[in-house]
Amino acid sequence: MFFLRMDLCARADSSTCSSISLDSQDRLCLWYSSPSTTANKLQRREKNRAAAQRSRQKQMARADELHQEYEQLERENSVLRKEIQTLQQELSRLTQVLRKHEMTCVPRCPNFLHGLAAESTVARGGAGIESN
Repeated sequence: MFFLRMDLCARADSSTCSSISLDSQDRLCLWYSSPSTTANKLQRREKNRAAAQRSRQKQMARADELHQEYEQLERENSVLRKEIQTLQQELSRLTQVLRKHEMTCVPRCPNFLHGLAAESTVARGGAGIESN
């Protein structure tokens, strides 16, 4: 059941009534505020709405920026993986070429290994191996 206090309604004009609600005993309650308070609330609400919108736009811009950065890094990663694969294939091919060359060169050039040992000793600062 609803009760309306007539004395409040008689004193209240439409510009000062800010809200109508039910109290805990299901009675109709009218809340009054001055026009300046209502205007301040509306102004604060509008400022808050604008700030929230700016925050959401900033958040969306940051998400877009991060997504673009992610896509760029994925492209770079893909290029680097292809380069690694190409280099591994080249290493394998050159290793095979070297093994074939060693099989033919070492038996024909017995001083070949001796010369490599001398060069590595000199490179390390030693006197090297003198050949006769």
